[in-house]
Amino acid sequence: MPMRGFAWFNLRHLEGVAEIRRTGSFGAAARAISLTQSALTQAVASLERRVERQLFERQPRGASPTNAGHLLADSVDRALAILNAADPSHRTPLVRRVTGTQLLALAAVESAGAFRGGARASGLSEASIHRAVRDLERSLGVALIVRTGARIAPTPVATALAHAARQAMAEIELGFEAARNGGRAVVVGAMPLVRAGLLPSAMAQLCAREPHARVRVMEGAYAELLAALLDGKIDMLLGALREAAPDGAVQGQLFNDDMVVVARSDHPLARTSDWQASALADFPWAASPPGTPRRARWEEMLRAGGIEPPAPQVECSSASAARGLLLQGNWLAMLSPDQFRIERELGLLIPLGGPLPISTRPIGITLRVGWQPDRIQALMIDILQSCADAHA
Repeated sequence: MPMRGFAWFNLRHLEGVAEIRRTGSFGAAARAISLTQSALTQAVASLERRVERQLFERQPRGASPTNAGHLLADSVDRALAILNAADPSHRTPLVRRVTGTQLLALAAVESAGAFRGGARASGLSEASIHRAVRDLERSLGVALIVRTGARIAPTPVATALAHAARQAMAEIELGFEAARNGGRAVVVGAMPLVRAGLLPSAMAQLCAREPHARVRVMEGAYAELLAALLDGKIDMLLGALREAAPDGAVQGQLFNDDMVVVARSDHPLARTSDWQASALADFPWAASPPGTPRRARWEEMLRAGGIEPPAPQVECSSASAARGLLLQGNWLAMLSPDQFRIERELGLLIPLGGPLPISTRPIGITLRVGWQPDRIQALMIDILQSCADAHA
């Protein structure tokens, strides 16, 4: 859902923050963005109240940004670059011709596929959101939302601009948060495997090397995390890689993960070492949902053993839920060794046999195309690679 607060961001005022840093002067910045110095001074004061920090040190010969001012200006520069790059006209910078409300309205309508749904998502009235989109069309000189019978559809320009607007919204929100808290958090979208072993090790090392670094971890299904990555709400996605990188994303492999069949320590198959692969079909399974890499490899594993995959009684993307289920009876699941390491050390769960070659899957980092990490984000990526090398 689009960020409702974006409607209250004045893009010209935000641009003023970046211009003050660039020129070192409120007066020069005001002239650059066609505002009066008084209006820009009031705008900066309003932004300072929002972040509860001083953004600039006022001096007789100019103004210099505080740490909070640098952090917010960094995010503003990135956000405005994203928006201006999506401008179909390439004339006057986009942020000089549109408003935050107009961009919020377009992003909401494009995402919802309807003016009414966009109004609910954005907090604007249906009349206001309709007017904002049409005003945006006139400003850009292009069609954005077209009607096909009883339905509406975004044009390719609208889709690209709405995507850029969501990225810019997220960037500005992160900038306000960084200015308020004294630093920008590394936002990581984590799939189950990396939550179990790789990510905790990397976070511990990052925080030891950079005591002021901050990390936020978002959990969810792959599709949700990918959408958040592409919209700029998270910086990197860690987990199983797809065979082909999604549109707008790039993938980098960290290591290969070998899966094993897991059961409780007193499972019937654990009592003998000469069981046949066909015996795996005699017990209930907790399998990943259809369409996931792990589900595909589970099916490949069974077929390689001459077994037609049964319909699993439980479909579960949560490794913790699967581990709990395995302890309740003669259930089986396919997990990474890291995902049940503690239960194995306690003697509660065991692997049945060794690694399953056909179940090997690549684990890595997914990033946005064109994304430029800052120093802490780049360090986090380096540490993840180092942890992965040690893991291998």
